[in-house]
Amino acid sequence: MKHIIIAIIAVLSVLHRDQLLATAKGCPRRYLRRINGKCYYFSVKKMNWYGALNNCLRKGLTLADLSNARDFYGAVEFLSSKGNTEDFWFGANDLQTEGRFQYISNGRLVRYFSNYSIVEPAEHSECDDCLEVRIRNNLTVVADDNCLERQYFICSERYCDVAISKPRHHSHEHLHHFHHDIGEASEPEGEKELNIQSPDQIEEQQTDNNESEEAANAETPENDDGGREMAAEGGKDTTPTAEEGETPAAGAAPPAEGGAGAAPPAEGGVTPAEEKQHLLRVQLHQLQEEKQHLLRVQLHQLQVEKQHLLRVQLRQLREESQHLPRVQLRQLREEKQHLPRHRI
Repeated sequence: MKHIIIAIIAVLSVLHRDQLLATAKGCPRRYLRRINGKCYYFSVKKMNWYGALNNCLRKGLTLADLSNARDFYGAVEFLSSKGNTEDFWFGANDLQTEGRFQYISNGRLVRYFSNYSIVEPAEHSECDDCLEVRIRNNLTVVADDNCLERQYFICSERYCDVAISKPRHHSHEHLHHFHHDIGEASEPEGEKELNIQSPDQIEEQQTDNNESEEAANAETPENDDGGREMAAEGGKDTTPTAEEGETPAAGAAPPAEGGAGAAPPAEGGVTPAEEKQHLLRVQLHQLQEEKQHLLRVQLHQLQVEKQHLLRVQLRQLREESQHLPRVQLRQLREEKQHLPRHRI
């Protein structure tokens, strides 16, 4: 009996751990890890903060939003369970306002939890604009660091369980101050296309109904009063029956129930070629937006790197300017002490 109780306790503990630190089951890609209902990517390669953001975007993710204790502890405990004692970038910075750290996914201020409430400042605080989680054996803290430092990073997918996500325009709010979402999955984009097409389809269906009525009236014999009356009633049934020996009018097709979903006619309807052209236009527009976004991110990265180099060079010049007078003064003192000895 005692052994059975111990076995039950062991199974329950394993199940609880699996619920908290689940693997990629339920995530769209094998390299993602599902933790507390969200999908995460933990990098195996070090990059600076901007490179990490680009890497997440190319995967359809964004730098991790750890804005609540459940997500924060879930990610930290997962990494700790794997024996990681490294620094990991996540999606927060103070690039917009110095000292005001915000999440790039929603613009919320960064909140810290219990043991993680201390932010460790580095030596050059004016350059430390990006936040990282420093995981150690005894203590894990949130620290601000130079965005150009190469660290591991955490990506996340905000709506892992929901098939329909927010519109893709959120990705371009990143370009304003890196405080919004980037990159949605391909399935929501497809549903966005359906929403865009729906007004056009309604207009095309109305046009198809009108054309069907005109074609039926034009090809109906003059002495066929019944056919004209049916066409005048709104095109409810513009196709003659096979028993009467008449053929359907060119371009006319029987509408669906209620006239809301008429079948595509040969003329004036949405053809497969038109649908293909529409999809190509949408894909081209998306590619152009992604290209512009990457160019803007790279431009911002170059500007930050340039500012960093200028600061380093200025600091070196100051140190050299302070060091040279000391060396010259020392040399003068040595020469002054050396001259009297020669005279003696």
